[in-house]
Amino acid sequence: SAVYDALRAAGIENTPTMVDSGIIVEDLFGYRVEYLVTEDAGVSLSDYLQARKTNGDDWVCDFAKSAMLEVVRCLAQAWAAGILHRDVSSGNVMVKDGRATLIDWGYAKLVDDGPANTDALAAKWGYAKHVVNAAEEAHDPVTGTVLFMSIPVLVGSTNRSVIDDVESMLYVVLDAVSSTFNRANDVVPVALDFKDSRSLAYVRGCCFTEKQLFKQQFGVDRCNEQLERALDEIFEY
Repeated sequence: SAVYDALRAAGIENTPTMVDSGIIVEDLFGYRVEYLVTEDAGVSLSDYLQARKTNGDDWVCDFAKSAMLEVVRCLAQAWAAGILHRDVSSGNVMVKDGRATLIDWGYAKLVDDGPANTDALAAKWGYAKHVVNAAEEAHDPVTGTVLFMSIPVLVGSTNRSVIDDVESMLYVVLDAVSSTFNRANDVVPVALDFKDSRSLAYVRGCCFTEKQLFKQQFGVDRCNEQLERALDEIFEY
């Protein structure tokens, strides 16, 4: 709830609107149990594209590009406010009425030396800042959904930043577009087929060495020029 409070205070776009929140149990084996209610954010990007694939490949690519840019802007705004999501994944990028929303900030980290007033938030929400910060730092290498983790996080990097979240969003879009193009064939592209973290990191690292290989191995070789250019720009970011 403290993170959602910080998101609201900073005016971060494309985040869920919090309706209600509170504390259920103060201390349950050392953890505090909270509840949070937000407005409905729609369906996943993948499901949204799949339901509208009859609009054609260009429409799918153009909408995927638009959603990607909305979420990347959200991540950049959050990072500038001292908030890091850490679990950008297919189930957390939702679409409603044509607008993308990044949900589930439950794994987010408030950066202690960032602009967010972590002392005030800790006092308001009643948690020990130094304890929470230490725990979140320890969780950096393992927090998130493995299939969408950045290459550095997959191989155990502890130096986590918005760059990792942006890379995760790249994979969310690739997965959504690829599944829309290939679902009828039940094909799982090599670069989206998880076996273990290091193997996935190696495969993806190889894919990014050559543009055509990249498109083939992620199953998006039918993507249009506009989406291809945006994917290139996001990866270079």
